[in-house]
Amino acid sequence: MLWLSTGGWLQGFGQGQPSKHVELRRRQVVAHAQGETGLAQQMIAGKILNCRTLLRRNARGEVAGVVASLRRLADQARTAASFSSLLGIEGTAARMYFGALPSMIAPPRPSSLPSSRCSAAIADRRSARSTHCYHFATPC
Repeated sequence: MLWLSTGGWLQGFGQGQPSKHVELRRRQVVAHAQGETGLAQQMIAGKILNCRTLLRRNARGEVAGVVASLRRLADQARTAASFSSLLGIEGTAARMYFGALPSMIAPPRPSSLPSSRCSAAIADRRSARSTHCYHFATPC
């Protein structure tokens, strides 16, 4: 970040802390270039197991078969021989997870408010004001 005067002269500059993870990123790039799948295997297996955990916690229906299949796919991801097979495993797991996703979404709750307004005219001005204020106070 640079601080400049109104005339465009440099007044100062600020700089963030140097990244602590530069060497880690360099090692990751070198490992990928050499064809090592170890880090990718761990990441994909972790993603699959996270999806499995979410299904086990939040599903409202029967998802035992999907949960078991996701466990097998996570084990396969840890032993995948190539990036292409790892991508296939990840895609299969995603298809299974998103196929079971509707079981985690709760059905909409019925509204406690009447669905339509009362068409009867209110003869009393005081009741009309209170009814008007009530409509502003209740959520839509």
